[in-house]
Amino acid sequence: MFFFGREFNFMSKERKEGIIDYYLNVVKIIFHPFYYVFPDMIYVPIPASLKYYRNLKLFDEYIYEMIKEEREKMKKGEGGKNLIHNLIEAAISNPDFVDLQAVRDNVTMMFLAAHETTSSTILSLTCSMAQHPEIQEKLREEIKRLMPDPKQEINMQSTKNLHYLKNVVNENLRRNNPIGFSFARVATKDTVLGDIFLPKGSYLISSVRGNGFSEEVWDNPMEFNPDRWDKVTNEQKESFIPFLCGPRVCPGRMLSLIEQEIYLICLLRKYKVEFAPGHSLDKHAIDRFVVTPRLDIKFNFTPL
Repeated sequence: MFFFGREFNFMSKERKEGIIDYYLNVVKIIFHPFYYVFPDMIYVPIPASLKYYRNLKLFDEYIYEMIKEEREKMKKGEGGKNLIHNLIEAAISNPDFVDLQAVRDNVTMMFLAAHETTSSTILSLTCSMAQHPEIQEKLREEIKRLMPDPKQEINMQSTKNLHYLKNVVNENLRRNNPIGFSFARVATKDTVLGDIFLPKGSYLISSVRGNGFSEEVWDNPMEFNPDRWDKVTNEQKESFIPFLCGPRVCPGRMLSLIEQEIYLICLLRKYKVEFAPGHSLDKHAIDRFVVTPRLDIKFNFTPL
């Protein structure tokens, strides 16, 4: 609702095929290892490529229909403040405005950068709490001590002193980063990166998730240890790029961080989290562009 001004009812058993399905089908195909090795095969009319274009067309039609509906509401003085509304306002106020292609492109990017990454991170946080009950309890004690009033508004100001909370969020992003790798970049000229020569035209991909597992940078990188964030080196800070960095840093970085903090505060105030009997954190995550724990993991939430 916050981004798009509507519910997609993805979790409803009665739902019909819709935009989320089109999006997932497109992502599953375009980020398949086959197309990374042979990117030009997406233009060859093999079954997977045809499915990609069919779902991309359906996705685009749905996006443009949302944009059309929101613009009609705006003309009538209706509609709420949401991402599409704001993007349309920004587009039509531009002197060079031609069409709504830029709105479509930004809405699509929000699906990729904000929808699946956020849900994956929330799931991995829940797994981390269930897998490490001692960390869960320590975090709960900090929340109760520094935010004893359950009616207190949760925002960046009220959580600034919850250091262990921020440690847990950072450690989960290091250990369970939902972004497996960055988008490819192409060297526009012969380049030397460190001691590696990259001829013009070389493709470069950064292993964003892999940075968190480097034994050269992190002590016991496979261990989930929030306390490591009490003292981090400059090398570790530079290696930790869950939202990438520089001019292409994720614009939703702060929103994502406060969402994670709000989730943990609300969850641990009311519930003890455990894996349901027979369930545990599968070490083999589902890996496409967004890496997520297995979606069939079940939990027990015991009221406190």
